[in-house]
Amino acid sequence: HPDGRFLRGAEELALPPNPPQFGRLSTSLAQLGVTGVTDATPGQGPADIEALAAAARSGEIRQRVHCMVPAEQPTAAGITLGPTKFILDDHTLDLDDLTERIAEVHRWNHPVAVHAVTPGA
Repeated sequence: HPDGRFLRGAEELALPPNPPQFGRLSTSLAQLGVTGVTDATPGQGPADIEALAAAARSGEIRQRVHCMVPAEQPTAAGITLGPTKFILDDHTLDLDDLTERIAEVHRWNHPVAVHAVTPGA
């Protein structure tokens, strides 16, 4: 993008329809000295997390892998699990709904990470 900013829903950010192949990317990252990666994709489900864990266990991903996950996500051998991620949109922010969603995650005794995006003027 010309100014370096991508807005949510930008076509340039669309994921490919096929599952990613991590090996080549992992090798490139290792050559740069990267030893760990964090997947912060909001809304990941158990199958997504297990795919990352399987790639880590098999050695396809050589780095340590940490994932932001839903509170109810069971453990996934080969990776560490982090907070549930919420993305806030100033234009549609409902504080009552957000409060309830955070409370629900906390009922699982699980942490929350919040990402707020405000477009510039």
